[in-house]
Amino acid sequence: MIPLYRSFACFSAAASLLFSATVCVAQMGYPLVIDEPFTVRVLSGNDGKPVAHVHLIIIGGYDLDDIAHHLWEEETLTDDDGEAQITRPLASLPFVQVWVTKRHLCQGNPRASKFSIDRIRNYGLAAPNRCGISTAEDTPGVFTVFVKGKPVPPPPTADSDAEPAAEVVPASLPAPPPAPAAIAPSPTPPPGVRVIAWHRRTPKQP
Repeated sequence: MIPLYRSFACFSAAASLLFSATVCVAQMGYPLVIDEPFTVRVLSGNDGKPVAHVHLIIIGGYDLDDIAHHLWEEETLTDDDGEAQITRPLASLPFVQVWVTKRHLCQGNPRASKFSIDRIRNYGLAAPNRCGISTAEDTPGVFTVFVKGKPVPPPPTADSDAEPAAEVVPASLPAPPPAPAAIAPSPTPPPGVRVIAWHRRTPKQP
């Protein structure tokens, strides 16, 4: 962390001819050791639902130039509620940017935006949403970011690593051939009638 200290300005003011007072105005400087974390909440810009298990890149600094040069950077994942806790030293810096990998931010020009951590901690803050009409109520200590796109499914567990068994579809069997037609029995000749069987002879070829 690069420290930055700001001087104290003192000025004298005469209240009247009877007395004069010396007033010293101290301007707070950074870095400050602040143990209180803040929360980054990622919501869908279309329907306002939490976006769980996405990869966040949190960049902090004193101004946009520090953020552009990644003065301080942390990476984390959102939980089932689409939230991630950010602690010091990044939480001790004055400004922050939040990026969601593989997601389009809904705030317009995210590279030119920086958000006050003091305001996030004291009042809550939400980035603009240009992807839809979803809004989020400001809650002290919570910074809400809207993204475009469907949530990433949770990582597979050990039980879901095995591929499901393929469904076995029985092959269709051919239709059985039709049964041969029944042969009618030869009529029985009456008594006294002799049946002579004869065959036609095929003449031989010369």
